[in-house]
Amino acid sequence: MPLQGRNGARHAIESGSMHAAHHPIRISRRPMPTSGRIAGVLLGTTSILLLVAGCTVRPAEPGEVTAEPIWFSVELVVNGDPYANNPRRRKGRYLLEANRNLRAISGPTARTQTYPPYLRRVAHAEFLDIYRHVVEHELNAEPTSPNAEPATTETPLPETEPSIVYHVTLNVNGQWHRYATTAEESPPTVQLLARLIEASVSVPGSAWASRH
Repeated sequence: MPLQGRNGARHAIESGSMHAAHHPIRISRRPMPTSGRIAGVLLGTTSILLLVAGCTVRPAEPGEVTAEPIWFSVELVVNGDPYANNPRRRKGRYLLEANRNLRAISGPTARTQTYPPYLRRVAHAEFLDIYRHVVEHELNAEPTSPNAEPATTETPLPETEPSIVYHVTLNVNGQWHRYATTAEESPPTVQLLARLIEASVSVPGSAWASRH
């Protein structure tokens, strides 16, 4: 005869507890399905990529000077007279690479297709001075002058020609910018050229220095 009332209920609970004690919960040790493991790997990889993307360096804005450029290079082509006495008006090509290697060529052999020969590795202070000049004068946002001529012009210009054209290619922290201008319209570009010429002629005993 079944037990009734509170005593019966207590007996049923105690009996159920004792029964459960003899049947502990079992945890499955079966391996996770392959699809589950792949999903976990993909989720972890995605998280890493998001973290790396969050650390990506933002390109510097025009006029924004960072203490150290992440990447900086400059190429300046002077479309002038190959035989001019003034190096700022003489046909030439100057290239300052991101590793601070300076290359330059000037005169009749300075053609668009000619890669400038290596001169020297500029000092860190010189490199920073050129970088800061470019950014502070916002040359990485300088517009192209309507008076600028095509860079492919090979015709020598007379020494009295007032508008020697400068073609500039810059990479400031991964951001490319190209423009063409004249000395009258962009004095900071002429100052940039002067810095590159000064860095070129400071090579002791070089043939380049003897020509300037």
